[in-house]
This record gives sequence, structure tokens and C-alpha cells, in this order.
Amino acid sequence: MLHEACLLLGSSGGATLDPKEVLDAMPAELPLQSALPTIGRILRERIHRAREQRVVCALQRSVNLEAKGELAELQQQRVVITDERACAECHTRIGTRMFAALPGGAALCYRCYQQSREETGSG
Repeated sequence: MLHEACLLLGSSGGATLDPKEVLDAMPAELPLQSALPTIGRILRERIHRAREQRVVCALQRSVNLEAKGELAELQQQRVVITDERACAECHTRIGTRMFAALPGGAALCYRCYQQSREETGSG
């Protein structure tokens, strides 16, 4: 009866149990052979979770590296402002005014840039 209760405990929620604690809590008269399916399942679940975490971590590193690459490319872009260069939004000449350079080479006067940030909620 005690053997069956131990095996049922292991089979019901064994994936979250510590295998060493399970072995320590097992009665000495319980044959190890009867606990192997439970211990095996616990270990397989732990290995699965560890591998899954490594995959997630590698994917996050990949996304982070890709974002850093995109940022580096954007930071390498240059915008030339001449006396004739106009704001891409309101079409007023930028001249010596403050401006913001956007990806793709577009330039906005600072007023239009601030308005666009407020509209998108990133300001």
C-alpha cells in the first residue's frame, strides 16, 4: 500500500519534484526498479526544460544581435543638409535650424519631429 502511494505521488506531479528528494523519501523496502519510470520521467522533464531554456536564450541573443546590427546600420547613415534642403513634413527650408534625421535619409525640422513623436506616443 505504501509502495503504491509513493508511485502515485511520483506519477501525479513528478516533473516538479527533485529526483534526489524523491529517492531520499522513498521507503527502503521499495524496490528501486519500481521507481525508475517516475525518476526517469522527472529527469526527462528537467532535461527538456533545460534544453528549452537554452533555445529561448539563443533566440533572444539572436534577436538582440540583429537589433544591434540594425542600429549600427542606422547610425552609419548620413544626411546632408544644404540651404535648399526642406523638411519632409512641412516643406520649410531647414537651413541652420535644428533637425532630426530619419532612417532612409529623410530630414524633419525639429518642430515636425516633436509633433510626430507626440502623435506616436514616443515622446
